[in-house]
Amino acid sequence: MRSCNLELRKAIMVVIGNNITFDSSIVPIFYNFAPPNTNGNYIVFSIPNQREIGTFETGTVAVNVQFKIYTSSINSNSGVPLDRIAEQLYNLLYTNKESVLVLGNNFNNFGVSLQQDIITSYIEVGNQVYIDRQINFEYKISS
Repeated sequence: MRSCNLELRKAIMVVIGNNITFDSSIVPIFYNFAPPNTNGNYIVFSIPNQREIGTFETGTVAVNVQFKIYTSSINSNSGVPLDRIAEQLYNLLYTNKESVLVLGNNFNNFGVSLQQDIITSYIEVGNQVYIDRQINFEYKISS
């Protein structure tokens, strides 16, 4: 069995690239963690787990990809940035249940499903208001 994580990561970055914006600004996307002192609106994605769903010989896995959307505004946060960013993420990665990513290295993505979409926190710190959302997709991949 081979790990598809790197190919999946590259495919996600190709699809998302600089295609998510809010108020005419590109929303940056990072893998695993954001650099220190990152502020404003941004996305962090990670691949926290995968599990075998076929046989060892077929090399079929279900890979969970977690997207965390972070937004902040001064004095109030209506949630609009969060919803607009999430909508664009859905439009790029989950247009329908047959949506697939093009993977390299002889991996084949043959399905995607939404696992969860939740608001994870609403915090006020001084005059900044932060709202975060987590969206998890499961990709079915064979090698």
